[in-house]
Amino acid sequence: MKRMFGLTLLLLLAACSKPEAAAPPPEPVAAQPAAPDPWPGKYEGDVMVNVAGFSGAYRVWLLTARADGCTGDLGVADKGLPARSEGDALEVVVPAKDALPQCTVRLTRTGATVTVAEDAGCAAYHGATCAFAGKARRVQPAH
Repeated sequence: MKRMFGLTLLLLLAACSKPEAAAPPPEPVAAQPAAPDPWPGKYEGDVMVNVAGFSGAYRVWLLTARADGCTGDLGVADKGLPARSEGDALEVVVPAKDALPQCTVRLTRTGATVTVAEDAGCAAYHGATCAFAGKARRVQPAH
């Protein structure tokens, strides 16, 4: 009988006690938007540069022109050449083909400015008085 009374008392106490408040659901964490890719866009200056694509799949074309008629381009007809990313630099390598030597162009980014440098093999892709070299400033980000 004592046992029955104890169980009944326990059930009554459990029924009369307040239920534990459920913990509020966690606040949703707003995901930070991804930082915009600093490379894609159009750059103009000593040389015109266009960078398209995304990290790991950039495509670059370059165009140089002088008032004396010296002109040259890399990748314009191909809608850009593949570029390898190395931190704040992109490297475009045009393999040797037919009578043309290998050409390597390196773009180094500082903010919205790109410094372009080429190796000696690139002279075959433009006239003697112009080069794929100099500084270019971003004029239009990629869409």
